[in-house]
Amino acid sequence: LSNKVILHGELLTPFNRDNLTYIDPEATVFHATATVSPIRMLRINSGAYYNGRYGWRMPLGISFGFRRNSLISISTTDILTFFTNRSPLASLSISTIGLGG
Repeated sequence: LSNKVILHGELLTPFNRDNLTYIDPEATVFHATATVSPIRMLRINSGAYYNGRYGWRMPLGISFGFRRNSLISISTTDILTFFTNRSPLASLSISTIGLGG
């Protein structure tokens, strides 16, 4: 199972510049991610991301590997933005590696 599912989390809490004992809640970032690889050539990455200024975001990425060292990947920084009418902070990325030869 460890080669099929990977979990990761992180909490970043920066201090206020003027007072090093004060934690700035708006700049705090929390994220938890999971990578699932149901078959060897397919990877699905998703998770939850929170920032005090922008709220919750849900990144999503899918990559498909083929041949030797080649892959196609499609990902976004917030899949929910594409389906809701909230602040547009999402991006869409399509990547290819090793397709030239």
